[in-house]
Amino acid sequence: MGIKEDMAAALPEMFEVLGEPATFSPSGGTPAACHILIDFNVDLQPDGFQSTAWQRSTVIEAVLSDIGSEPNRGDVFRYNGMDYTVQKVTFNDGLSVKVAVTP
Repeated sequence: MGIKEDMAAALPEMFEVLGEPATFSPSGGTPAACHILIDFNVDLQPDGFQSTAWQRSTVIEAVLSDIGSEPNRGDVFRYNGMDYTVQKVTFNDGLSVKVAVTP
């Protein structure tokens, strides 16, 4: 086994221990229970031709094997009684994905 296979096997358990329980609901798909890492007030750097130097956002990280596929804009994570709508993917290494969300 290589490092990527080892991480793929370990990540779900790590997120279960360190993360928070949530539900991922893709648009037009079946909701999936998952565990997430959530960070509030993260300074995101601009991409493309945005005119702002930075913006604050909430970022959620989830294990791809738990949620099924990379989230799309408009998909929703439900955590602690609140819905967090995906705005954009900020990171995807094939094992976990980070998304900027709005409440």
